[in-house]
Amino acid sequence: MKRNLSVNAYFRKLAAGHNPQYRFSGSSRQDWQKWQKELLPAIKATLGRVPEKVPLNPEILTEWQEEYLIKTEDSF
Repeated sequence: MKRNLSVNAYFRKLAAGHNPQYRFSGSSRQDWQKWQKELLPAIKATLGRVPEKVPLNPEILTEWQEEYLIKTEDSF
């Protein structure tokens, strides 16, 4: 038995047998809209909660110049 030690070949074989849960297989606009309604909640659940907005009050910690470029290190 010949062993396959190629990581690329392993992942190609794994991907060939994978059928995504939310794969679009429709052909009309209505199919797409239905698919989108099913997909969007799943994407939001995967991303998790959105952090609340906070005001950005940046403070420049350091600043230096290199040739024609001014670099800064900021803290938020």
